[in-house]
Amino acid sequence: MKKLVILFFTSFAFLYSLEVQAQCEDTRMYGVVTPKGSPVITWVLCEDEPQIRQMKDEYYIGNWQNAILMGKFGSYYSTRTFNCHGYAWLISEGGPTRAMGWVDKEDDTENYDVGIYPEVYMTDGSYIQVSSYTHPAKVFWGNGCHSAITTEHQDTVISKWADGPLMKHYLSDCPWKNEYMYYGVEYYVKPSDIVINGPNVASYGGTEFTLSVSPVDMVVWSINSSDGYSISPDAADKRKVTLYKHGSPYDDVTLTATIADSIIITKNIHPCETIFDISNMAINANTSIITCYDIGIGNVDINATLTIESPGTIEIMNDVTIGSNGKLILETGGSGRVIFNDKFDLSTGSVEIR
Repeated sequence: MKKLVILFFTSFAFLYSLEVQAQCEDTRMYGVVTPKGSPVITWVLCEDEPQIRQMKDEYYIGNWQNAILMGKFGSYYSTRTFNCHGYAWLISEGGPTRAMGWVDKEDDTENYDVGIYPEVYMTDGSYIQVSSYTHPAKVFWGNGCHSAITTEHQDTVISKWADGPLMKHYLSDCPWKNEYMYYGVEYYVKPSDIVINGPNVASYGGTEFTLSVSPVDMVVWSINSSDGYSISPDAADKRKVTLYKHGSPYDDVTLTATIADSIIITKNIHPCETIFDISNMAINANTSIITCYDIGIGNVDINATLTIESPGTIEIMNDVTIGSNGKLILETGGSGRVIFNDKFDLSTGSVEIR
């Protein structure tokens, strides 16, 4: 009698499981928008049965041994709940677990959205195309078949492999290798991830500034005031511009890069002074010095915060002591250098180089 009860319960549980799976339907979802507010169609997809997920795990692991599995979803690496586009453009940005781009349902042609999304992210200004691999960025296969995100390692990306696993892999080492070789890929970045690299000060001899990426579209450089400043864009490299300082301007100037007539990137730049050295003094109150040239520091006791900005070389020459309440901040904007010579007492204070 006990065996019959167990058999009946097991059979009932199995039939109930099949019924639950049969009730699950892929659902078209609304409400997701791009960073610019454009609506995006997404999908909540039913999960595959365990035996199918196991088969997919074995297939992908066995055929792409150089790719790195990025973690399990429950008991398996493979999952049908999201696809490559959903991962790259939505989930990796903190969005919900959804599929995006297409769901092929033979009984409903309305649900076949090939070529519609995620292109909206690229066309509404949410992302801008750049000419080469960079990080962070999105990667979009030229024929629209696949999406990925970049990593800190050149030509290495993370992407979701259809209804299989999430993988870290080389661009050419994935199921879409042939499409990659034939169509190539495109790289897209958020405008907020683009910066103008260079010092925070401008020198008389000209100071070079460079965009952190190379946009595919046109770049127009400008400044908000010609009073004491001028610019010279690089004719050979649209990422670069040189800012010149004339006379003795006292106001800050804003350097602007306008990309594709709509994306605006700015950097605020300070006027500088003709100071060549700081010596034989005690810094007892917070002090900021912006110099146009190389500068040396010697025989100085620092008991507060001393900030020095220079587009050239900042040289710590001798007998510089930082007290317990002291801090030395050296800013070169990446274009200059810092040299430490001779005696430098850092027993109590701190130094920050930017």
